[in-house]
Amino acid sequence: MKSPTLRSAALAPAAPAKSISTRGLIVAVTIGNAFEFFDLTVYSFFAVLLGKLFFPLATS
Repeated sequence: MKSPTLRSAALAPAAPAKSISTRGLIVAVTIGNAFEFFDLTVYSFFAVLLGKLFFPLATS
């Protein structure tokens, strides 16, 4: 048998979502894109470096 507390909590309406401003959204997206670009740059640098270190004959 289910607890009445759990049943009533499941049927309770959800709290209203906070409104995000357009400026805040643009800042968040810009920061996210900057992190992705940084990640790609670091990965590319180390992929080339490790390729030359571990496979010196394959990369001339």
